[in-house]
Amino acid sequence: MLYMQNKKLEAQLKKQNEELQDIKRNMRCAAANSGSKRVAVPRECSQAVREVYGKLYKDGTGGFNLSLTKTCQENELVVSTIVREVRSLHGREKWTCDQVRKAAKTYFSSLRDRKRRVDGGTYERHAKAAKKRSRKFRKLQRRQSAMRNSDLSEDMKRQLNEVMTIDFMSSEESMSEDEEEGASRNKTRRLLKLPWERSKLTSLKHKLDSQFAKTAPPVVSRLLPEFVISNVPSSRPPPASAPSWAVRPLN
Repeated sequence: MLYMQNKKLEAQLKKQNEELQDIKRNMRCAAANSGSKRVAVPRECSQAVREVYGKLYKDGTGGFNLSLTKTCQENELVVSTIVREVRSLHGREKWTCDQVRKAAKTYFSSLRDRKRRVDGGTYERHAKAAKKRSRKFRKLQRRQSAMRNSDLSEDMKRQLNEVMTIDFMSSEESMSEDEEEGASRNKTRRLLKLPWERSKLTSLKHKLDSQFAKTAPPVVSRLLPEFVISNVPSSRPPPASAPSWAVRPLN
């Protein structure tokens, strides 16, 4: 079972790496044309983007995170996926990379506007939940990267793989209501501790966080958030079938 979990994690990391490479290629493509005239998007291109998006995310999972900006990493991954699929389906000569990218980002804006109108007074609550989810996802990615590059034994890495999921990541809250995601400055956030987490897991998490901060490029490490411990712990229950070394029973 552990072997299958490792293989699944490797496949997920490989896919993430491929998606990041797509982002870099598409951003280079956009940068190369940034000084050129305004990009005109044919109606047929916009329609193709909508159709591909509908097929890729028809079950309602994945897709754009409408509570974040269109330029955040999570949404850039979706844009890159759309660009790749549209150009694969219709050919690379029919529309330029910039045209498909612009159509995808225009569609993001229309989806977000529609969601705001539908949600009405519940939008802020959804936005807050989405930010928490994205922060836990980024924290998980940092720790996975640190684990791969750490000097931990292979046995310890295999053990850590059991808890390298988003369910074991603690939640973060903004210290100010107007904090912008992706802002180019260091942030201080309130950390909600997991009351069921054993000290061994807490210690390993700190080790991975320290490892990432030391080895990350300066431009990345400077933007890592700082934390203060919240007086109110997380109310989230432990994941089902969590390993006993990582989770202690709650009285």
